[in-house]
Amino acid sequence: MTKIPDGFSEMRSYGAFHELIGPLYWAKRGENIVVGVHFDERHGNAVGSLHGGMLMALVDTALTLAAGRAAPKGQYAVTQGISADFLSPAMQGDWVEAEAEVLRAGRSTISLDCRVRKRSAKGKLLMRASGTFHVIAAQ
Repeated sequence: MTKIPDGFSEMRSYGAFHELIGPLYWAKRGENIVVGVHFDERHGNAVGSLHGGMLMALVDTALTLAAGRAAPKGQYAVTQGISADFLSPAMQGDWVEAEAEVLRAGRSTISLDCRVRKRSAKGKLLMRASGTFHVIAAQ
């Protein structure tokens, strides 16, 4: 396994699904949230590259963490929609990270941008995505 990049900490599991795909790691980069994973055999598709579903899970996790931090106190944010473009593959053994940036945080909706790169913040761009999250009052 490749060394975890400096500044990243292992995330707590958010349930059985994250236990299956993890461990996932997170960090802050300025105001942005970054979620990373080491791509291993569990994350691959039939041709040996990182499965698109795994990329979407990584993006949704990063966006959810960022939206949750941007939601007003006493409220939380749930995924309303994600639009994504897959640009380049990752291969087994790669460190892959998704960096989420809050573009606008309103009372009922939070809009975000996400970039998925290989190896680092300056690594090869694998995917770009945008997300919209609905703000809900905590029960």
